[in-house]
Amino acid sequence: MLRESIKIAITNIWAAKMRSFLTMLGVIIGVSSVVVLVSIGDGAKRAVEKQVGSLGANLLIIQPGRIEAGKSINVASTISSSVLNVKDLEDVKNTEHVTSVSPMMMVGGVPASGNNNYPNALVVAGYPEFKEMLNFGIENGNFFNKDEYNRAVNEVIIGENVKKQLFGDGDAIGKKITVLSNNFIVKGTIKSKGSNSGFGPLNFDDLVVMPFSTASKITGHEQVWRIFFQVDSHDNLDSVKKTVTQTLTKNHDGIQDFTVLAQDDLVGVAGTILNVLTALIASIAGISLVVGGIGIMNMMLVTVTERTKEIGIRKAIGATKKDILLQFLIEAMVISFVGAMLGFALGMFGQFIITKLTSAIEPYLSLQTVYSVIAMAFGVGVVFGLLPAIKAANKNPIEALRWE
Repeated sequence: MLRESIKIAITNIWAAKMRSFLTMLGVIIGVSSVVVLVSIGDGAKRAVEKQVGSLGANLLIIQPGRIEAGKSINVASTISSSVLNVKDLEDVKNTEHVTSVSPMMMVGGVPASGNNNYPNALVVAGYPEFKEMLNFGIENGNFFNKDEYNRAVNEVIIGENVKKQLFGDGDAIGKKITVLSNNFIVKGTIKSKGSNSGFGPLNFDDLVVMPFSTASKITGHEQVWRIFFQVDSHDNLDSVKKTVTQTLTKNHDGIQDFTVLAQDDLVGVAGTILNVLTALIASIAGISLVVGGIGIMNMMLVTVTERTKEIGIRKAIGATKKDILLQFLIEAMVISFVGAMLGFALGMFGQFIITKLTSAIEPYLSLQTVYSVIAMAFGVGVVFGLLPAIKAANKNPIEALRWE
């Protein structure tokens, strides 16, 4: 019986191909939008996990501002109003199980000049351990060592974008660049790594890295934007995190105006933000699904009216209310399902186009999304096909046979 109802539904839909396709459009657009947007969101989450996972092992980060569980922080506000200081840095360094530590001073986006100009170089400064903390590789040259740090040398390590803009494809090692009105020698170049959204607006390819001692000498202050430190074992992460939090809270007169984050916390914070944004945008795209469902209901109501006599004949030869209801409900579900599959295909094509146009985010389609699309298809068909199906099932067979 079910197979026969599906065959009848497909035959009736095919008999009015254009009308059926136009009815499906809302579902097609809605499903394709949801597929593209959710896959972009999932792709962004995977990118964040990959970036944070590429940082040094057993890494903890202290940043200004309080981050509650599952919430984010205004990154811009922490750049100009850092509450961290050198005493905090020394106390972290002296904490048991801490193996290495580095501050991070962020000067911000400033012009850099060499053979050419680069308007938005991101100048940061740290200890020699900074390289291992962030786990970025050196393409050419070397990172500054402890002796060079102690001498506050005017040497920098530059990112891929800075190197290409200032020196093209030529060798940058030993070349002179001007940053912060001071001349520096390029000591090394960073392997291309791109943006790391795990802790702020950093793009490794835009970096100009100098010793913290040099930056302090030039700027006249020792502002600490972040403190990075590594622990000897993963098992000690929680205890060290707790100890450091207690120590710095005492330093700050009992006010916890900072947050100690582990790598899992970074993924969690970024993931929460992306989940909310993805759900919000997907919900907006889902409105077109509702519109598509209303279109299906409207067409099915018209179809019920047009086929009133057919309903009367079927009831006269023994069809029950359940048979009629099932037939029209299946028709609505088939329209919705076919529309969803076409929308899914369109969404996959959109994913392909995005992948070709940009390498910043690689969309990722999970099985959960696929199952959700199938569930949405049947859901729209049932919800918006039920009223027309009930109306058809309740038709009086005598009046239906008189219908002209």
